[in-house]
Amino acid sequence: MGLAARFRADLMQSVILGQAVAGVLVSLGSIASQALTPDPILNGLVYFICAAVWTGISQLTYWILVRTRFAHEMAVAAAEPNVLDEDDEPLLGDENDFPGYGGEDDDYDWTRPLQLRQSDLTEAPLLERLGAVFSEIKTEALAIVICYITTLSLFPSLTSLVVSTSTNDSWRKYFIPVACFLVFNVGDATGRLLSKWIRYPRSGKGLLAAVLVRILFIPLLFLCNVQPRYHTSTLFDSDAIFLILIASLAVSNGLIVSLASMYGAERANATIKELTGSVLSAVIAIGVLIGSLLSLLFVNLV
Repeated sequence: MGLAARFRADLMQSVILGQAVAGVLVSLGSIASQALTPDPILNGLVYFICAAVWTGISQLTYWILVRTRFAHEMAVAAAEPNVLDEDDEPLLGDENDFPGYGGEDDDYDWTRPLQLRQSDLTEAPLLERLGAVFSEIKTEALAIVICYITTLSLFPSLTSLVVSTSTNDSWRKYFIPVACFLVFNVGDATGRLLSKWIRYPRSGKGLLAAVLVRILFIPLLFLCNVQPRYHTSTLFDSDAIFLILIASLAVSNGLIVSLASMYGAERANATIKELTGSVLSAVIAIGVLIGSLLSLLFVNLV
């Protein structure tokens, strides 16, 4: 996300969407492997091989991306509003000396990896630069953390324990792979895709309000047919209600995370965009960690 933050907001949205699409592919792979063989060892081996191959492909495509003319031009285009100061003097020197900018020079080496902007290589202490980033995106960062805490405290630890009340054996067999994992990942991808056209809430404070309301998913999913349960009773034993709740959880997660990431990248000064993207990645990891730890507690409270 550090590199993506240097590009236009819609390109940041594409990166966020790609993460969700990967989840959809994993869910489809899980369903396919379960249909082909019940052997968990064979399934695990296939998954490991696929993950290793895909990681190699990702590394290769990144290596190619940072050497493309497109990446260089997009990085400069996104930074253009910040290139001049109030006296119309270049803040970073002549734009043709700008790392990654070829201008009209046909001899420019486009195969050179896209570099950090000169201002990102300042001698300012790291904590000072991080403070500058957080002062710009603190609201969006908090929204992302709360959003992921809510999501990961429920999915997949608690939602995967929901048992179908249907009498259809095939549906019961694939209930968790489909109703839990596939529906969630498709919904998450849908929410991230919708952020391309739906820019609402339109501010970080609006996103923060939305994620606070979203905490209501915790008691609602607690009341679904989670089994085994020891301390609470089931209120929603309908598969349809569970599907609606898990889809809503997923779509809202994708939309809010995508919007918060784009707003954060847009708000950041061009000189710290790459660091901002890295901070957003760290914020996501923090939310995932806290949510995962809470899920251990929730499973024992249900």
